[in-house]
Parts: sequence; structure tokens; C-alpha cells
Amino acid sequence: MQLGKKISNLEQLTYRYYRWIHALRISLAFLITYTVIRYFRLDGAVWILITLLIVMGPQPYWGNVFSRALQRTGGTVIGALSGLIALFLEIYSFPAMLLWCAVVMFVAGYLTLGKHPYMALLIGSTLAVVSCSPPNDMESALLRSLYVLTGSVLAMLYSSIYPQRAYTDWRITFSQSLGKLKHLYETSFSQKTLERPQLEEQLKDELDTILKLRNYIVPA
Repeated sequence: MQLGKKISNLEQLTYRYYRWIHALRISLAFLITYTVIRYFRLDGAVWILITLLIVMGPQPYWGNVFSRALQRTGGTVIGALSGLIALFLEIYSFPAMLLWCAVVMFVAGYLTLGKHPYMALLIGSTLAVVSCSPPNDMESALLRSLYVLTGSVLAMLYSSIYPQRAYTDWRITFSQSLGKLKHLYETSFSQKTLERPQLEEQLKDELDTILKLRNYIVPA
């Protein structure tokens, strides 16, 4: 992040049409991945597409995608291991399996109110997906886990191709806000104005915009 680096015209264009670019990126990522899955006839690979959309969908920024992919991967690994343990316990005792699932879900539910709620939810959801495999079918459970991990990796790959950076958008938005505040200040205190205009609503709207800049901090 270099504050002195000039924002290019392409970055300005990306900022202006970021929703269109984000939608186009997701659409192309889905089509390419879907075509590959169809070509190789991968059974159960729908989890790749689901993970891809979940990781890429909510935010367009590389920082968000990278963070969500890491949480998705971590939650998937822990949830998959928990699911494999559950399937193993089911061979010997179904009540022991239920007890194990209850403990894992309790921990996941507790962690959802912590610093990484997304990872906690994924632990629980992956446990549900894996443990619902046929009894003693470890291969299906491992395959589902592999597909989820593949979806996370592909999400990071697609998002890394000319990524949308929150830091650049933050600079552009902040610059625009400073320009508007400068205009409001000059209008309010201009000596050419006989009566001070009522600018409270415009000032409030601009201050709300500045407060929203905090959303850029985490991905940046």
C-alpha cells in the first residue's frame, strides 16, 4: 500500500463499475469451473461450485476473499476430520457418534460469537456434510472435503487475476468525500453569501459516507 502512488485511469474505471466487474468475475469463474467439472465428469463436484460462490460472492476485494478462503479451508479441514471421526465411531457405537457430533456442534456454536464466526459455521456445516455419508464410507467423506478445499483455492486464484483492492477504493472514496466537504465548507463560510445556507442534511450524508470508509479497513 503506497499512498504516493498515482491511481491509474483503469483503477478509476474499476472503482466506478466495481459491481459489474465483480459479477462478471463470478460468472466467468462459475462457467470455467462448471465446464471443467462436466468435461471430467466429476461426481459430487457441486461442492466446488458452492464453495467458489460462498467465498467470492459477499465481497469483491482480494483481502476479503483471501481471509474467507483461509477460514473456509480451516473450517473445512477441522469439520472434515470431525466428520471422519464421527463415521469411525458410528461403526462401533451410534450413541458415541451422536455424542461426538453434539460436542463438536457445541464448540462450533460457541465460536460463532467469537472472532472467526465464519470458520466456526464451516466446522459445523462440514461436519454435517461429511457425517451424512454412508456408514464407513470414508472415501466419499474425503472426496467431499477435497472438493471444498479445491473451491477455496480456485476462489483465491480467480480473485488474484487483476484483483480489486480495497485500499485503492478507500483512497478514491476518501478523496471524493474531502472534495465534497471542501465545497460545503466554502459554501457555508463564503463572504459572498448574504445568508448562511442550511447544509446540515448534506453534511450529515457526507459524514455517513466517511463512517462507511471503515468497511475498507479489514480487506485493506
